[in-house]
This record gives sequence, C-alpha cells and structure tokens, in this order.
Amino acid sequence: LEAAEIAAAFGGVYLRAVADPAANSTPYVTAVDPSRVDPVFVDGRLVAATIWTDLRVDGASVWRWVENRDNRSRTIEQGLYRGTTANLGRRMPLDAIPETQGLTEESTYPAGVERMVWYVPNVLPNRRHPSSPHGRADVQGAESLCAAVDVILTSLVRDVRLGRARMVVPTDALTPSALTGGGSVFNPEREIYTTLDVDPSSEAGKPHLFQGAIRTSEHIDAAFAM
Repeated sequence: LEAAEIAAAFGGVYLRAVADPAANSTPYVTAVDPSRVDPVFVDGRLVAATIWTDLRVDGASVWRWVENRDNRSRTIEQGLYRGTTANLGRRMPLDAIPETQGLTEESTYPAGVERMVWYVPNVLPNRRHPSSPHGRADVQGAESLCAAVDVILTSLVRDVRLGRARMVVPTDALTPSALTGGGSVFNPEREIYTTLDVDPSSEAGKPHLFQGAIRTSEHIDAAFAM
C-alpha cells in the first residue's frame, strides 16, 4: 500500500530488498520514492540504482547514507557522507554515527538472489516521454485542472474567512483596553451595561450583526464543472 501511494504520486516506486540477519530474521522490502534514487536502465530494465537517505541534520551539515545496488554484478556498495543540503560532501567512516554502524562498505547479494532492487512503474507509457521506462503519475496531464480547483477552493476558504459574523455596537458599549494604545473592546459575554446616551429604539442604539455571503454552492458547482 505504501509503494502504491508513492507510485501514484511520483509515477513509479523503487523496491529495495533487505537481507540483514542481525536486524531481522527474515528478508523484507522497503519502498523508496524516486526523488532520492539515481537509476540506471538498460532496454527499459533497471540494472542498478544509487539510493541516498538523509540520516541527520547537524547544524549546517547533512549526514547521508548512500548505497549503490547493482543487479548486474550483484553487489552493494555503501558509504556515509557529511555535506550540506546542496552538496554530497566528504566521505566518512560508516561507524561515525550510530545509524550506519555495523554496515559494510561492499557486499554481494545472497546466494541465489539475482535482484535486490526493482522499479515498478505506476502506469505506462509516460505520455510526456513515451520512450522513458518511468511511469506516469495519476495526475499527469491534469496539472492545470488541479491548479484551477485549487484557486476555486482557496476562494471558498476566503469567503468563509471574510463571511464571519461581525457585531456593530454603539461607542458607549465599548470598554477601554488596559493596554496603552490598545483601543477599546466589546465583551459579548457581558450581561449588564450602563445607560447609553442614544435612543434605544433606534437602530444606532441596538447592537446588530452583519455577515457576508458565503457562496458555498457556487464554488462547489464551479469545482465540479471543471
């Protein structure tokens, strides 16, 4: 399910097999989003992939775990780098931080295992790049539609914000704020007020509410009409 969610958004997902008896008695598979994978495809088939993971941010420094999985040579190379958000940086010993302690810089696939990294496209072909092995995301081709719906729903939220009820009260019903320069405030929970020097039967002497229109139906209709 996690891999399917990633593939729907990114157009595909990488599956990374892990066989580490020290961490887990059985092999397991993790889903990796394409934003942190540098793949190598041959005839549309994934043959190798470099995967990086940001492990920690130490001030301006970023610690990254980088591993290269090569299905052709059946090898895994691992390294730890200390750099910045923009640069990979300098290679560090794997035991420099707890997250990578115990890892080996180079190892081979277990006996009988030919692949330990896969790419699963979401949908093919990729309409923008028909010859690409990368799949297409669920929203590919509908970006302008999504942007238009976003504008409509943003306008609806603005209507809700501006359409909140507001109360108009006579000046004498306001209480000076205790803060210097804080102006005056009106307490809607107050039950008794002193006599106001206005005609209570007039509109000016009566607190009243006004509320802007919240065009819910119009916005929803416009969104569904897209």
